Amino acid sequence: NVQPEDQGDYSAKVTNVGGTLKTKKCKVTVTKSPEFVNKPTTQEVKQSETAVFEAKVDGYPIPK
Repeated sequence: NVQPEDQGDYSAKVTNVGGTLKTKKCKVTVTKSPEFVNKPTTQEVKQSETAVFEAKVDGYPIPK
């Protein structure tokens, strides 16, 4: 269960009686698919009137 705060540079270091070996750094990037927190609601408007739809979304990186 990785979280956005888990992203960053990682490396591995292994040791045994023969010695120590360390890997190069690798970058881990965590993303989260966009999802609706609050969905737009269905609206009925008369011709020439304006409808305003509002929604709240979550995801990482922040959805646009």
